[in-house]
Amino acid sequence: MEEWKKSILSTNCKIRNVAKNLNNTAMQICLIKNPNNEFVGTITDGDIRRGFLKGFKLSDSIKKIINKN
Repeated sequence: MEEWKKSILSTNCKIRNVAKNLNNTAMQICLIKNPNNEFVGTITDGDIRRGFLKGFKLSDSIKKIINKN
């Protein structure tokens, strides 16, 4: 099975979901898709750390920390 597919998450996830996914997969990045299954960006552990420094919590939506570049 293609392991990278496990790193695809939806924009409606919480930061907690991304952190767990990064921990449980061999990938060091999560690929984020919108409800239309279109790729919208990525999230790494660095994006999560920067979010925490801005005051975000594990229960917050990932929408504000998605790297769209």
